[in-house]
Amino acid sequence: MGNDQPSTAPDWRWHDENGFRRIVNVAGTMTGLGASVAPAPEVSGETAAATERFVDMHELQALASRTITELTGAEAGCLTASAGAGISLAVAACITGLDPARVEALPLNPGPKSGVAVQMGHLCEYGSSIATGVALAGANVRVAGTATLCKDFQLSAVLDENCRFAFETGTRALSVFKDLRETEV
Repeated sequence: MGNDQPSTAPDWRWHDENGFRRIVNVAGTMTGLGASVAPAPEVSGETAAATERFVDMHELQALASRTITELTGAEAGCLTASAGAGISLAVAACITGLDPARVEALPLNPGPKSGVAVQMGHLCEYGSSIATGVALAGANVRVAGTATLCKDFQLSAVLDENCRFAFETGTRALSVFKDLRETEV
């Protein structure tokens, strides 16, 4: 009796030709495993076409932001190379607002309101340290709560006049919340 199903065996030729170990990813999208693959030919084709041209990066980012907005309903979007880069950029944006002079002063001079409240359990390692991602933007981590719980009074204790915002990690890569004290940027 024959099997009419196509083969699902991995194609290891590229790994073998380039001297890389064969890896079976059972963890999902992981930076340490090359992040994500682009199995759709149109994605690979568009990526290849873009790498053959010069483009104004501000225009490219504006287009990416509009596309992300349309697809997700978000206020804006930004493409980054990794989750760690996304965390650093989100923190930088929250502590500088729309002031380009403050952006250029980072990370050495983040300004007085550079604290970021993070629940202890969210200071995880995912290929990069959350605390390092925050620090790369010039901010400092304010740890609140425990690994599994953060009560209102624990969060309030770290959200003082120098703390800009709180963030959480989880199934949504990064959710940034406005400072509960409505401080101005």
